[in-house]
Amino acid sequence: MTRRGFGAAGTAAIGVAIVLVYGRVTGFFFTDVDTLPLIATGRVASWSDFVDVMTSPLMGGQMPNALFYRPLASLSWGLDWALWGDVAAGYHVTDIALHGANALLLFGWLRSLGQDPSPGAPSDSAVSRGDIEALLAALLFAVHPLTMETVPAIARRPDLLFCLFLLLTLRSLEAHRRDPGGRSLALAAVFATLGLASKDSAIAITGVAAVFVGLSVGPLPTGERVRAVIGRLLPMALAACAFVGLRGLVLGGIGGYAGANATYLDAAVHSAETLLCATWSPGNLDACRTASRLPMAAGTVAWLTAGLWLSTRSEARGDGSGVRFAGFVLSLGVFFAIYVATRTPAAPRTLYTATAFASAATAWSLVMGFGSAQRALRERTLVASTAAAVVVSICALIVSASIVRGVWTSRYVNEWRDAAEIRRRALSETTRAAASLPAGSTLYLVNYPYWVGDYRQFLRERPILLEHSVQGWVDLVLPDRNLDVVGLTYLVVSMQEPHELGSRVSFDPDGARLDIDLGRGAYATPSQWNNAYRPRRPEGEPTYYQKEGQTGLVVDLPPSVAAANSRAHFLVYTGDRVVARPPTPWLVSHAP
Repeated sequence: MTRRGFGAAGTAAIGVAIVLVYGRVTGFFFTDVDTLPLIATGRVASWSDFVDVMTSPLMGGQMPNALFYRPLASLSWGLDWALWGDVAAGYHVTDIALHGANALLLFGWLRSLGQDPSPGAPSDSAVSRGDIEALLAALLFAVHPLTMETVPAIARRPDLLFCLFLLLTLRSLEAHRRDPGGRSLALAAVFATLGLASKDSAIAITGVAAVFVGLSVGPLPTGERVRAVIGRLLPMALAACAFVGLRGLVLGGIGGYAGANATYLDAAVHSAETLLCATWSPGNLDACRTASRLPMAAGTVAWLTAGLWLSTRSEARGDGSGVRFAGFVLSLGVFFAIYVATRTPAAPRTLYTATAFASAATAWSLVMGFGSAQRALRERTLVASTAAAVVVSICALIVSASIVRGVWTSRYVNEWRDAAEIRRRALSETTRAAASLPAGSTLYLVNYPYWVGDYRQFLRERPILLEHSVQGWVDLVLPDRNLDVVGLTYLVVSMQEPHELGSRVSFDPDGARLDIDLGRGAYATPSQWNNAYRPRRPEGEPTYYQKEGQTGLVVDLPPSVAAANSRAHFLVYTGDRVVARPPTPWLVSHAP
């Protein structure tokens, strides 16, 4: 098979794998808690709307726990709204298309890296080991379990865009290496800036680019090597500095997550372990929840040692493949360093781009180990053949099992469907109830579904609704009602039986007190967001305290809520419907 034919076949295989895994996502409702307000604040109906998006923080500065500047991501949701309106399938199509583009870009970039341009190299018509390595990496990335934490979640599109512009930047730099010219470097600078306009931690693009430029400049004296690297990265660095300056002006400071501190270092370390575990466990995130650190550390050391040994043998032959492995590993280090430096909680949902490089390193280990095993067997070298056989066996198991499991198992993706279905039902009922209330009302949310299943799990996050989610929804579907949403209490519900809440909620207007008793199937939690992030929230903050001797909460509200002229209304989620109640005495009870 020629390289052109292999490329076409590889492209088709990647497309089929993505459709098998993510095709069903187009039938899901809007996913993730931030999606609806991100769409509502990203809409562009006029030039002034466009200017507002370009000069405002993400979500209009009302993101509950963070302050970011991501104008390109916001415009992408606004474009989807113009194309699809409130049809969730269109937004999912956009995200699946972006994931497919990223997998194909990874395939093409790795093929380019694996194509040896030196004299005497195989002709362009021959399929090389670099081509096989590229296909395995792209397939593994396409169906990797960690990508399932990003692709189905519409609000996590910035990670898809970050990866897209990183790979475009690297392809431009590779094109410049093969055919030096100012156009490629200019394109790299443009793509890197667009990445920053999509996600703040895309500053890592410059670091990853420096890794591969530094490894590809060739055997030059140190001074010339430094000048060559700086010359290629200077346009990108200047553009990044200009964008960071603009970001600071828009945000009025450095922005980022509220309350960020040294714990983000712990989060980055833990996420590095998660990435390794999720890559080495054949498509099984559940195994990573209880994985021991010692075997994982030992496995990492063994893998890096084997990779160093293989890359040394590779460089001795002069085929340059060892440089690729070094680039993949160093790039992973850059990602986690940037996560710590930018105070980003490197949770599984933010590991999408790093997963591409972990997949590339795994595929490289498999292909190079297989080649080393073949040579060792021909040379009848017992130690070398045994070591290479071990590497091949482990990597083959990882790649094949992950791809097969990713394609044929569906629970990680289907969990998004189940959570989205609860969200769809709750929001549909909210629309019905809110449409009958006076314009300008304040809607107090009581016992709305917040999380599915075990709220303490950290590998698969399936949040459902928070107050800003409902606010975004009513702004989209009831734009002329000027409704203000305040979240009071939320429930963590069972995925299997979300309607079995068994709660009892009563309101005492004389004491302006909300009383919640819970049976089995759920627990109540107060709204967790600070008042500073909701400037439209009425003056006065409710207080909460646990009830003694039973499961429940008592919420003390500002007296103004129960005033005779109050425009407050309570929306109580009962598990299958939403009940609207005015600030008069009432009781809502439903048995499990």
